[in-house]
Amino acid sequence: MSRILYDFAANNALLEEISRQIHNIEEVRADINRVFALLGEVYEGDGATALRAKQSKIDVELEDVLIAEQTAQREALEKQEAMHALDRGHAGAI
Repeated sequence: MSRILYDFAANNALLEEISRQIHNIEEVRADINRVFALLGEVYEGDGATALRAKQSKIDVELEDVLIAEQTAQREALEKQEAMHALDRGHAGAI
């Protein structure tokens, strides 16, 4: 009979790391928006238009990364909770 070990502590550490990554991405996104706001005060005309377009593109890309990280976090948490429930069920059957 094969034995499967599920390392809850390692998975919790991974979930914490994902949370840190999400927080870091949100901070970087805010920093980038502040820089673009400052630059927006300097540029006019076509330069300002190009700057806004670039800011929008970067913001959309960061939003995509955030959504992917949040989805990974949610799915990992759901799996962790399911394995906890399964583990409790098996422990109760002993």
